[in-house]
Amino acid sequence: QKFLFAGESEAFCYDHQLELSWSKQFENDLLAAGLFDNGKSVFAMENSLVFLNEKGMEAKRLPADTRADGIVICQNTAAVISGNETVFYDSAGNTLGKTSLPGLSLKVHFVDEKKAFIVSEHEAILHETSSKH
Repeated sequence: QKFLFAGESEAFCYDHQLELSWSKQFENDLLAAGLFDNGKSVFAMENSLVFLNEKGMEAKRLPADTRADGIVICQNTAAVISGNETVFYDSAGNTLGKTSLPGLSLKVHFVDEKKAFIVSEHEAILHETSSKH
């Protein structure tokens, strides 16, 4: 098990004995961060999503059209929330699907790695991510 601590523009990952595994300084402020069960991580910045491998090295960078409001992780699936849209990714940065609901903001509550409730102030839906992993 690992623990991720994210500050304004840097992140630290520790192992279960609280020994530093890696640290990383980012070029922009972090908006949200998440740690996958497999030790990989994802970080949202103003214009990009950055996926790091388990050693803290950049594995993939994706452009972000909208500002991320939050990241919710279940096992090795991430939900990146931006306003009324949620995009799902695996730990390698591959898109597993997206959904949106009317409203100002969303919350994501995972049932398991492949299903999540998406909740807005108006409604809730059960969303299934694609099966490719």
